[in-house]
Amino acid sequence: MPRYGAGFTMVELLIVVVVLALLTVVSGVAYTATMRTSRDGRRKVDIETIRSALEIYRADNSTYPVTYPESVSTDVTLRSILDPASGKKYISMPKDPKTGDDYVYVPAGCEDIGATRVCNDYLIAVSLENDPKTIPERCAAILIDNQTPCTDTNGNIVKCTYCADPYGVVMPVSVTSPDVDLEGQKNEEDEEQGGFEVPINNQ
Repeated sequence: MPRYGAGFTMVELLIVVVVLALLTVVSGVAYTATMRTSRDGRRKVDIETIRSALEIYRADNSTYPVTYPESVSTDVTLRSILDPASGKKYISMPKDPKTGDDYVYVPAGCEDIGATRVCNDYLIAVSLENDPKTIPERCAAILIDNQTPCTDTNGNIVKCTYCADPYGVVMPVSVTSPDVDLEGQKNEEDEEQGGFEVPINNQ
């Protein structure tokens, strides 16, 4: 009669199962983190692409896009101006790589010149999945009535954590937490860049 070697014991099988489960969990966490970082990189590239289109638009029209609430119509959006169904297209407007939402655009420094509303400043913003340790004050302060604010991947309204203006990416100055009360604070960088003000959420 042939003799067969001893099989695995129940304890050995359990150890193998536990090790495989741990490897699966670790791999899944690493993959999720990598995907978040990749999407955040895409968001930053998208914002820079939009910035370039905004400069071309301003060169043509002597103003940055005048959208609601600076425009009287809620139908006037950055997408409708830069990527219209007909007429001159400045860009194939990108969307958030996970939610599919448009990036937040805030016109600023607006004034009436004759019968024309002109905006000389703006912010284009998004909430990154990997929250930075410090958040630029002007980014975190974007929460405007009757305008789509930044949202997270679950659709919840959150403070924007990354934004850019005509000068480039807005860098953190004094805000160290998204929960800091922004009321009454003055960003020294704003003064250097023309006193750009963003409405504050008073809720």
